[in-house]
Amino acid sequence: MDEFTAWTLGVVSTAIGVVLGFALTGVREMMNKQREIRGHWFALRADIIRAGAGARGYLQGGVKVPAGRLPIRSYANNYPSLLMNGLLSEQDIEHLSRFFDNAENYNRSLDYAQEAIGANADNLDREVKRVILKAQKLAAGQEGESTQYDAALGVVNNHIRQRTGYQLLWLW
Repeated sequence: MDEFTAWTLGVVSTAIGVVLGFALTGVREMMNKQREIRGHWFALRADIIRAGAGARGYLQGGVKVPAGRLPIRSYANNYPSLLMNGLLSEQDIEHLSRFFDNAENYNRSLDYAQEAIGANADNLDREVKRVILKAQKLAAGQEGESTQYDAALGVVNNHIRQRTGYQLLWLW
């Protein structure tokens, strides 16, 4: 093997190594991004399910001002990333925003009702009525009716199935 062939072989093997390194790094980054996105979807899903259960519990529990509030942290933490990555349609944005806005308003109304206890019965009754209206929208719909819960959960489940490749077996 002459000197030129050895040099060429060295350059080619180095170039192949560099290209292969870039490719493997790109694949790893893509897989990490998919894992991150999947985590965002599952966090939203968990809060929607917990909020729906909390709203249903409020409607069935008979306690005017419970101590617990609905979870909305994932909306603040995970939703912006999904939005910035262009993963949401206008309808998806509408369903998720409406659900979590009502959950936030539910929590705020409970806070106002808590403040009104013992101070102003009219304000307490008004806020409790407002909480009931919000809870009815946030709880899972009964047979034949659809609520904001059903719409928001449908959006998330659809994206989990289609965008991340993860199958939720109990949804089929």
